[in-house]
Amino acid sequence: MPNKVALNDYQLKAMSTAFYPNVGANIEYVALGLGEAGELQGHIKKISRDDHGVITPQRRYLLLKELGDITWYIAAVCSEARLSMGDLLEYIPSNVSYPPTIEKVALGMGMPVGLIQHIVQGGHGRHAQYILPQPLANLLWSVAATGSFIQYSLDDILAENLHKLSTRKENDTLSGSGDDR
Repeated sequence: MPNKVALNDYQLKAMSTAFYPNVGANIEYVALGLGEAGELQGHIKKISRDDHGVITPQRRYLLLKELGDITWYIAAVCSEARLSMGDLLEYIPSNVSYPPTIEKVALGMGMPVGLIQHIVQGGHGRHAQYILPQPLANLLWSVAATGSFIQYSLDDILAENLHKLSTRKENDTLSGSGDDR
Protein backbone atom coordinates (compact mmCIF):
# COMPACT_ATOMS: atom_id res chain seq x y z
CA MET A 1 0.00 0.00 0.00
CA PRO A 2 1.42 3.43 -0.83
CA ASN A 3 2.01 5.83 2.01
CA LYS A 4 -0.17 8.83 2.84
CA VAL A 5 2.04 11.30 0.95
CA ALA A 6 2.01 9.18 -2.22
CA LEU A 7 -1.78 8.93 -2.16
CA ASN A 8 -2.17 12.66 -1.60
CA ASP A 9 0.29 13.35 -4.42
CA TYR A 10 -1.68 11.03 -6.70
CA GLN A 11 -4.90 12.82 -5.78
CA LEU A 12 -3.44 16.23 -6.67
CA LYS A 13 -2.01 15.02 -9.98
CA ALA A 14 -5.15 13.08 -10.91
CA MET A 15 -7.39 16.05 -10.16
CA SER A 16 -5.27 18.25 -12.41
CA THR A 17 -6.84 16.21 -15.23
CA ALA A 18 -10.42 16.58 -13.98
CA PHE A 19 -12.68 17.38 -16.90
CA TYR A 20 -16.35 17.28 -15.95
CA PRO A 21 -19.14 19.78 -15.30
CA ASN A 22 -18.78 21.89 -12.15
CA VAL A 23 -15.49 20.43 -10.93
CA GLY A 24 -15.32 21.01 -7.19
CA ALA A 25 -19.09 21.03 -6.74
CA ASN A 26 -20.31 17.86 -8.43
CA ILE A 27 -19.84 14.88 -6.15
CA GLU A 28 -22.80 13.17 -7.81
CA TYR A 29 -20.97 13.00 -11.15
CA VAL A 30 -17.84 11.39 -9.74
CA ALA A 31 -19.84 9.03 -7.50
CA LEU A 32 -21.54 7.75 -10.66
CA GLY A 33 -18.09 7.21 -12.13
CA LEU A 34 -17.46 4.55 -9.51
CA GLY A 35 -19.61 2.39 -11.77
CA GLU A 36 -16.25 1.59 -13.37
CA ALA A 37 -16.18 -1.20 -10.78
CA GLY A 38 -18.91 -2.88 -12.84
CA GLU A 39 -16.68 -2.79 -15.92
CA LEU A 40 -13.90 -4.39 -13.89
CA GLN A 41 -16.31 -7.09 -12.71
CA GLY A 42 -17.29 -7.73 -16.33
CA HIS A 43 -13.65 -8.31 -17.30
CA ILE A 44 -13.18 -10.65 -14.34
CA LYS A 45 -16.28 -12.61 -15.35
CA LYS A 46 -14.81 -12.98 -18.85
CA ILE A 47 -11.68 -14.61 -17.39
CA SER A 48 -13.86 -17.61 -16.55
CA ARG A 49 -16.11 -17.51 -19.59
CA ASP A 50 -13.78 -16.49 -22.42
CA ASP A 51 -10.27 -17.14 -21.11
CA HIS A 52 -10.92 -20.52 -19.41
CA GLY A 53 -9.83 -19.23 -15.99
CA VAL A 54 -6.50 -17.85 -17.23
CA ILE A 55 -5.65 -14.18 -16.80
CA THR A 56 -4.25 -13.46 -20.26
CA PRO A 57 -1.82 -10.58 -20.86
CA GLN A 58 -4.58 -8.69 -22.70
CA ARG A 59 -7.08 -9.20 -19.86
CA ARG A 60 -4.41 -8.23 -17.30
CA TYR A 61 -3.87 -4.97 -19.19
CA LEU A 62 -7.63 -4.27 -19.32
CA LEU A 63 -7.94 -4.94 -15.58
CA LEU A 64 -5.04 -2.55 -14.90
CA LYS A 65 -6.78 0.19 -16.88
CA GLU A 66 -10.09 -0.34 -15.03
CA LEU A 67 -8.34 -0.33 -11.66
CA GLY A 68 -6.75 2.99 -12.60
CA ASP A 69 -10.15 4.40 -13.56
CA ILE A 70 -11.68 3.32 -10.25
CA THR A 71 -8.76 4.85 -8.37
CA TRP A 72 -9.20 8.13 -10.26
CA TYR A 73 -12.84 8.25 -9.20
CA ILE A 74 -11.90 7.48 -5.59
CA ALA A 75 -9.55 10.49 -5.73
CA ALA A 76 -12.30 12.59 -7.31
CA VAL A 77 -14.89 11.66 -4.66
CA CYS A 78 -12.31 12.49 -2.00
CA SER A 79 -11.64 15.86 -3.62
CA GLU A 80 -15.32 16.70 -4.00
CA ALA A 81 -15.93 15.76 -0.33
CA ARG A 82 -12.85 17.75 0.77
CA LEU A 83 -11.08 14.60 1.94
CA SER A 84 -7.44 13.69 1.66
CA MET A 85 -6.97 10.39 -0.15
CA GLY A 86 -4.04 9.61 2.10
CA ASP A 87 -6.30 9.76 5.14
CA LEU A 88 -8.15 6.70 3.84
CA LEU A 89 -5.21 4.60 5.02
CA GLU A 90 -6.36 5.15 8.61
CA TYR A 91 -9.49 3.13 7.80
CA ILE A 92 -7.69 0.09 6.35
CA PRO A 93 -6.56 -2.44 8.96
CA SER A 94 -2.98 -3.55 8.39
CA ASN A 95 -3.66 -7.18 9.25
CA VAL A 96 -6.45 -7.93 6.75
CA SER A 97 -5.67 -10.61 4.21
CA TYR A 98 -7.03 -10.70 0.68
CA PRO A 99 -9.87 -13.08 -0.25
CA PRO A 100 -8.76 -16.29 -1.96
CA THR A 101 -9.96 -15.43 -5.47
CA ILE A 102 -10.08 -12.41 -7.74
CA GLU A 103 -13.81 -13.05 -8.18
CA LYS A 104 -14.46 -12.68 -4.44
CA VAL A 105 -12.51 -9.42 -4.33
CA ALA A 106 -14.42 -8.05 -7.32
CA LEU A 107 -17.77 -9.06 -5.82
CA GLY A 108 -16.78 -7.15 -2.68
CA MET A 109 -16.47 -3.90 -4.63
CA GLY A 110 -20.21 -3.63 -5.07
CA MET A 111 -20.96 -2.88 -1.43
CA PRO A 112 -18.64 0.12 -0.94
CA VAL A 113 -19.60 1.53 -4.35
CA GLY A 114 -23.29 1.23 -3.50
CA LEU A 115 -22.77 2.74 -0.06
CA ILE A 116 -20.78 5.68 -1.43
CA GLN A 117 -23.47 6.34 -4.03
CA HIS A 118 -26.19 6.02 -1.38
CA ILE A 119 -24.42 8.53 0.89
CA VAL A 120 -24.02 10.98 -1.99
CA GLN A 121 -27.59 10.46 -3.21
CA GLY A 122 -28.89 10.99 0.31
CA GLY A 123 -27.55 14.53 0.30
CA HIS A 124 -25.56 14.26 3.51
CA GLY A 125 -23.81 17.51 2.59
CA ARG A 126 -21.08 18.52 4.97
CA HIS A 127 -21.53 15.30 6.97
CA ALA A 128 -20.36 13.27 3.97
CA GLN A 129 -16.74 13.90 4.92
CA TYR A 130 -17.34 11.96 8.12
CA ILE A 131 -19.17 8.98 6.64
CA LEU A 132 -17.47 8.57 3.24
CA PRO A 133 -13.93 7.62 4.35
CA GLN A 134 -14.70 4.04 5.42
CA PRO A 135 -16.43 2.91 2.21
CA LEU A 136 -13.84 4.80 0.12
CA ALA A 137 -11.07 3.02 2.06
CA ASN A 138 -12.80 -0.33 1.52
CA LEU A 139 -12.96 0.33 -2.20
CA LEU A 140 -9.30 1.40 -2.30
CA TRP A 141 -8.38 -1.80 -0.47
CA SER A 142 -10.37 -3.79 -3.05
CA VAL A 143 -8.43 -2.09 -5.86
CA ALA A 144 -5.15 -3.06 -4.17
CA ALA A 145 -6.38 -6.62 -3.60
CA THR A 146 -7.45 -7.00 -7.24
CA GLY A 147 -4.11 -5.62 -8.36
CA SER A 148 -2.31 -8.24 -6.29
CA PHE A 149 -4.01 -10.99 -8.31
CA ILE A 150 -2.60 -9.56 -11.54
CA GLN A 151 0.83 -8.79 -10.07
CA TYR A 152 0.39 -5.04 -9.80
CA SER A 153 0.82 -3.08 -6.58
CA LEU A 154 -1.37 -0.09 -5.86
CA ASP A 155 1.72 2.05 -6.55
CA ASP A 156 1.90 0.46 -10.03
CA ILE A 157 -1.80 1.15 -10.62
CA LEU A 158 -1.43 4.80 -9.59
CA ALA A 159 1.66 5.30 -11.76
CA GLU A 160 0.07 3.68 -14.82
CA ASN A 161 -3.08 5.76 -14.40
CA LEU A 162 -1.12 9.01 -14.10
CA HIS A 163 0.89 8.06 -17.20
CA LYS A 164 -2.32 7.42 -19.15
CA LEU A 165 -3.81 10.71 -17.95
CA SER A 166 -0.71 12.78 -18.71
CA THR A 167 -0.60 11.31 -22.23
CA ARG A 168 -4.26 12.21 -22.75
CA LYS A 169 -3.64 15.71 -21.41
CA GLU A 170 -0.70 16.17 -23.81
CA ASN A 171 -2.80 14.87 -26.71
CA ASP A 172 -5.83 16.94 -25.67
CA THR A 173 -7.95 13.77 -25.38
CA LEU A 174 -9.09 13.97 -21.74
CA SER A 175 -12.69 14.19 -22.87
CA GLY A 176 -14.25 11.39 -24.83
CA SER A 177 -14.83 7.69 -24.31
CA GLY A 178 -12.73 4.57 -24.27
CA ASP A 179 -9.35 3.71 -22.82
CA ASP A 180 -7.43 3.96 -26.08
CA ARG A 181 -7.91 7.58 -27.09
